Amino acid sequence: MQDELHTRERLSAIGHAMASVGHCMKNMLTGLKGGVFLLERTMEDTKDSRLSDAHLLLSRSTSRINLLLLNMLDLSRERRAGAVLTSVQGILDETVQVIRAGLAVERENGKEVEIQARLDPAIPMVRLDPERLYRALLNLGLNATDAMPSGGRLLFETRGTSAQEVEASLTGGFDAPDSTLDPAWRFVVMRGSQLSSVRHLRIDIRDNGTGIDPENLQQLFRPFFSTKSSKGTGLGLAAVCQFVTEHDGHILVLSALNHGTRFTLFLPESSE
Repeated sequence: MQDELHTRERLSAIGHAMASVGHCMKNMLTGLKGGVFLLERTMEDTKDSRLSDAHLLLSRSTSRINLLLLNMLDLSRERRAGAVLTSVQGILDETVQVIRAGLAVERENGKEVEIQARLDPAIPMVRLDPERLYRALLNLGLNATDAMPSGGRLLFETRGTSAQEVEASLTGGFDAPDSTLDPAWRFVVMRGSQLSSVRHLRIDIRDNGTGIDPENLQQLFRPFFSTKSSKGTGLGLAAVCQFVTEHDGHILVLSALNHGTRFTLFLPESSE
């Protein structure tokens, strides 16, 4: 009991610190975005390829900093937008475009990532915070590209599914991407509230990268846990988990070393 209280107090203090740092970063980020805009205007009058390369690097770095900032504010509970009926297809389209744009620099260095989107046009709108869904998908997509240092394939897929199918996936885990019998695949589940009886939206984010060490699977959603050493903050997946569970959803993660990883988000469809 005492350890649990200590943990809550520690996380609360960290949350306040992240909120303070986040507000300072917002001011600095505004200046950085202004510099990127001025560089973009300058490019209109010149064909210097070095300016174009600099613009790509600055734009990508600015986007990453902005995502980190918003993850911090989400986890510190300083940002809470109301849920609204949302078209998931539009958000996924935007996510794919942003990731593709960010990979332009890697392509110059020989890293090629093929991104596919298989979106079911028949899926209904869902009631959620669209900005946080976008950030969740972007966090997962960027993590996937980081897990493919030599290039590979990234797939986003959506479809509707029944509550029974959701429960079967969460309980059994092994609707593995390549083989339901492959013992290399390991899974971890993060449940939100009690599974509702309504149909769910299913979103798969799958890569064929390095995979996740089985020893790390159970810690994936713990704040500040990262397998990227100094390159990771450990905030992205924690923010994804917070978003999904606060919207009464569930997460299934399947991974195998040297095979890849699939994150599956289950979000209840709106009854409206």
